[in-house]
Amino acid sequence: VKLCLKESNRPADLVLDPFLGSGTTLAACLEIGVDGIGFEISPSFSPDISKRFEWIRWVGDGVLKRA
Repeated sequence: VKLCLKESNRPADLVLDPFLGSGTTLAACLEIGVDGIGFEISPSFSPDISKRFEWIRWVGDGVLKRA
C-alpha cells in the first residue's frame, strides 16, 4: 500500500478506505504522513486493527482520531 501511495501519479492528501478490514491502508498512510479515513462495519476486525496500529511507527502528532 505504501508503494502504491508513493508511486501514484497524483500526490495523496487524503485516502479513503471504505472497507477497512485489518487496517493496512490506514497504517500505511500514517507511516508516510498521509491523512486517512477508514470505515469497517464488522467489529470482529477491531483486534486486528488495534494490533496493526501498535506495530507502525507514528508520524505527525501521533494521534489516531476516531469519528
